[in-house]
Amino acid sequence: MSEPTDGPMENILLPTTTGGRDLAQLVLAGFDAPAFIKRARQVALAYDDLLIALGKRREEGLTPVRDALEEVFHLAGSWAAAEVHLRDGLADLVAQVVPRPLPEHPPVAAWRIRWALAALVRAVDRFNADWADHLEGFDLTDINRLRDGYNRYYVLEKECVVRNAVVAAAGFRPLPPVTVEHLAGLFPPLPVPRLN
Repeated sequence: MSEPTDGPMENILLPTTTGGRDLAQLVLAGFDAPAFIKRARQVALAYDDLLIALGKRREEGLTPVRDALEEVFHLAGSWAAAEVHLRDGLADLVAQVVPRPLPEHPPVAAWRIRWALAALVRAVDRFNADWADHLEGFDLTDINRLRDGYNRYYVLEKECVVRNAVVAAAGFRPLPPVTVEHLAGLFPPLPVPRLN
């Protein structure tokens, strides 16, 4: 029995192009996104992953503050009754930390409310100090390396595909490095309630 003379690869028809380079680009384009798109995706995904990780860590750190706020509410019976003992800061803190409304009820003794509010202030101070330390110690080397590569090569890689420098550069904006200050702006410290 004789072997077939043509295999599966001989049946594939490639479009004719003006040069081998065009053919290579056409074949590569059929298998994967161009390098500039992959680079942009990689930078965006790394930034999204960073924000998700920080958001999870922040939520974990908020547990003692949330517990202290709920204790204040439990003793005071309402946020309005708790605010009587404060100069300011409670409404902003509640808006950021308490995920759901709590049912109001009659308050307990004022000294117990003030004690719980003092514990809340300590919990917020601890959270803010821990959060600042976490942000300061966060290693931003990898994400900033990706951003630097994006700034250096995105337009060049795009120009290789579109073959026009003006079109490749249109709308391009370099990405600034991610800094602790930038992250602190996205995930700011909590407002500290001030006791009367």
